[in-house]
Amino acid sequence: MFRIVKLILKINILLVIFFSSVYGFSPHITDETRNFYKSKEIVLIADKGVAKIPIVIKENADNTGREFAEELAYYLEKITGARFEIKTNFSGQGIFVGTIKEFPTPSAEKG
Repeated sequence: MFRIVKLILKINILLVIFFSSVYGFSPHITDETRNFYKSKEIVLIADKGVAKIPIVIKENADNTGREFAEELAYYLEKITGARFEIKTNFSGQGIFVGTIKEFPTPSAEKG
């Protein structure tokens, strides 16, 4: 019985590895959802523990949008050591969290 359980576990692990390699680790990212646009500029988001640009959301963003921005700020701080401010009604360089309808730009419309 124990050998059968071990065999089933090995098969499950192999299936996970197979599907991960076939579909990638993020199967929700498809050609339709991936942004193939490449910026001509390099954007420095943080340097030596200081955030260089804010996270930007719409002033009337719903709770989900605000939670996404807060989660992004949390992980960026973990990665860079910098505390990222969340701003609304901001028009400069920033990390914009929202939809193309909320933040229309020519580059975003091209995908």
